[in-house]
Amino acid sequence: MMYIVASYLVEHVTGDSFSDFLEKRIFLPLKMESTSVQPWRALAKTKGRNISVGYIWDKNARAFKSSPFLDRPESQGAGQLITTASDHAKWIKTMINREGPITEDIYSLLTKKRVLEDPLKDQCSKNPSFYGLGWQIQDYSGYTIVSHEGGEAGSLCDNFFVPGLKFGAFIFCNAGHSHNVISLV
Repeated sequence: MMYIVASYLVEHVTGDSFSDFLEKRIFLPLKMESTSVQPWRALAKTKGRNISVGYIWDKNARAFKSSPFLDRPESQGAGQLITTASDHAKWIKTMINREGPITEDIYSLLTKKRVLEDPLKDQCSKNPSFYGLGWQIQDYSGYTIVSHEGGEAGSLCDNFFVPGLKFGAFIFCNAGHSHNVISLV
């Protein structure tokens, strides 16, 4: 809910749609030419080519079935981002290097530890996980790990970076129940 409210605040304050705001302020400066908010925009940009189909498990048929692209403008701040590996690498690199539209001040705001992710579990944990602004932050073996995971029906993404090592990675899966596979990696 928080991300959805934030996206509507962006629209109210700037007068731009959330999609146009991201396009102007993030995607264009980073040359993320294959990234869109909402499937219909991605389909229009690519003319329907080269977009991975998502799959969900059908228990009754005991098989995967394709998951249709659903435009859900009401959830725009919490999802509905369609991108490529190449474009997403630009985003992770920008976060690691704090370059382009992500200044040191913006980076600090995004990655500041604000709220314990799971207060009951994390208050006793040696390495508690915190929420930042759109990121989870956790210290592990002397390094800070900044991560975010998300997905839509038929697809998942998990990405992280370790600022102290200038290293980051992400995994895209086009199957809705890929959490187990991602956790193994």
